[in-house]
Amino acid sequence: MQHGVVDKTAPSRKLCRNGASRKAKRKSDEMKYYVVGGEYLDAEHRRLKPGTREQYGPFDDYAAALDKWRERAWATIDDTYCRFTVLSEDEFARQPSAADGGATGRTP
Repeated sequence: MQHGVVDKTAPSRKLCRNGASRKAKRKSDEMKYYVVGGEYLDAEHRRLKPGTREQYGPFDDYAAALDKWRERAWATIDDTYCRFTVLSEDEFARQPSAADGGATGRTP
């Protein structure tokens, strides 16, 4: 295809600045985020210590959740066993329950 020629057989899609479709952008704008974490039983951050799970949210955007994550991360920076992470609502829904000691060990 030559530069400047429109391919009429290709599906038409409006794109945002980053190349994502507007529909995808709108969906991500509607996403909610959570901050989850607490004190873990070991430094590998696999299982939460019972009764220490903390969760905050939902936040309307990732930036607000990240602000809360920074607040909690800095408040517990000297504790090797504490960790917090930002989760989308889809990831949050897949989390094990607090009774299972659930929370992911990943950070944002």
